[in-house]
Amino acid sequence: MSKAPAYCHCKLNTIHYLCLMEQTGAGNYQAFIKNVTATGQVYLLQSKQGYATSRANEYEDEEGESLELICFWADKKTAEACAVNTWKGYKAEALPLAEFMESWCVGMYQEDIVAGLDFDGNFKGHEVEPLVLVNQLIAELQRTKTDIKFVNYTSADDFAQCLKEALE
Repeated sequence: MSKAPAYCHCKLNTIHYLCLMEQTGAGNYQAFIKNVTATGQVYLLQSKQGYATSRANEYEDEEGESLELICFWADKKTAEACAVNTWKGYKAEALPLAEFMESWCVGMYQEDIVAGLDFDGNFKGHEVEPLVLVNQLIAELQRTKTDIKFVNYTSADDFAQCLKEALE
């Protein structure tokens, strides 16, 4: 996936989805948020064919088709453990949190792709719309007073303000 630039005043596409959010996985979602903001890294599985992807179970487009989903993990060991079945031969790759937030998540949002968090080898995990995830990550960074260096923003506060403006 190429890096997608993040700009304050870009017009982002609206993802139309059907959210069938279950209570299961909510704890794992919060654990993912806490872990990646503490370590400053997100992991994904990569092979010559690309990145570990799946189809969303909880998000659909206007025509009722499942949205594409890219999988991310909070730690390398868990990501490596999922390199089985369809993802056999994939290798865990670290992605800096700032790049994940401002390039990957914004780009996924623009392309109507969902983030799959801490999926297992059976394609089960937490699904979330990318900008919802970014907002939760920003909130945790602010709560813990964790500062990370963004390319396109001066701070997490700046990023949050730009997202708010872009979505109005």
